[in-house]
Amino acid sequence: MPTGAFHEQFLEKVSGTGPLGVLDESTIQSRYLNTLFEVEVTVKKGRVRVYLAWDDKNDGYVYAEAGAGASSLASGYIWDLADGKTHSGYYIDVIEGPAEGVCIRLKLAS
Repeated sequence: MPTGAFHEQFLEKVSGTGPLGVLDESTIQSRYLNTLFEVEVTVKKGRVRVYLAWDDKNDGYVYAEAGAGASSLASGYIWDLADGKTHSGYYIDVIEGPAEGVCIRLKLAS
């Protein structure tokens, strides 16, 4: 089991879909680009999915889906967000929302 959060983000209220938890190169450093992570998502209200890449080539995805009062885990790789900059991170999709009290923890997988 991973120990310690590598990255943590709390969102009071969120709706829609898009890249979140964008980690710049100085945060993740290049040594983490091909590293397996575990994401944990908890939600107080609504339902969200947090997506990671299936493999280190961004071929497909996995997601953790959590609803009100629940948490969920998934393992995958951070996305190369391909935004013309040196950014990597994960995506969020609000399924039932707006969602409130969303906590996303990214950890190095063991």
